[in-house]
Amino acid sequence: MAAGGIQTVTEEKSGAGPARTQYIRGMSMAEKKLTLAESVAEKLIEDIGEKGLKPGDKLGTEKELMEAMNVSRSTLREAIRLLVSRQILESRHGSGTYVSDGTGVVPDPLGLELLHDKFKLTWDLLEIRLLLEPQLTAAAALNATDEQIAEMEELCDEMDRLSSIGADRMAIDTQFHMRVLEASGNLVASNLLPIMKKAVDLFIIYTQRETSPETVATHRQILDGIRRHDPEWAKDMMHMHLEFNRQEFRRVAIERGEDLSVLKGGN
Repeated sequence: MAAGGIQTVTEEKSGAGPARTQYIRGMSMAEKKLTLAESVAEKLIEDIGEKGLKPGDKLGTEKELMEAMNVSRSTLREAIRLLVSRQILESRHGSGTYVSDGTGVVPDPLGLELLHDKFKLTWDLLEIRLLLEPQLTAAAALNATDEQIAEMEELCDEMDRLSSIGADRMAIDTQFHMRVLEASGNLVASNLLPIMKKAVDLFIIYTQRETSPETVATHRQILDGIRRHDPEWAKDMMHMHLEFNRQEFRRVAIERGEDLSVLKGGN
């Protein structure tokens, strides 16, 4: 237990990580290993309770939290973003991170974990992404700050590095899409983060595409449109990326002998 009552979470620095859990239709949250950022987020919640912090109370500085948790800045920031998306924390630019006065958003607000048919769920969530993400990406191209763009560039660089060594980059891939949604500036999009994260994770788990170099290239193209503040280019690149994902999902499903008749437009 580190100072201030925060339990230390040691960050894994090397190796490709454990093999991706085999995709199972009935897979529950309890059967999945939490990412490091999710573990840090849970420890932050515990710390808030142990310290008796109330809405409006400020957490420690970023440096203090990094040292207490023994994690990198990027991991800490991702954990804080997860809690901001759940309305447990509030980030105030230039001031710090505070306990939110909201009621909090549960990690699975639509009860998706209770849906047994993960095959159909993965497809339907991809359809929802196709409806929402391209337009939100166009908004990100208009509203993204220099800092947000720099973070996306760092994530793309990390995807390049992990792809070059054949390592699992699922968490980084998911973070990239979450950063795009946040950069849109849409208040509703921030509350959709747990759902969209679920959508990205399920797709990667099913298709086993986290090491594909193609996805690194398309993320770069999406980022290019955002960096240039070109909403049409950014929107088109996201649509192309998701449409490719949809066709890849169908290809993998056919190879596995799945019943495509259960999917909308599955014929």
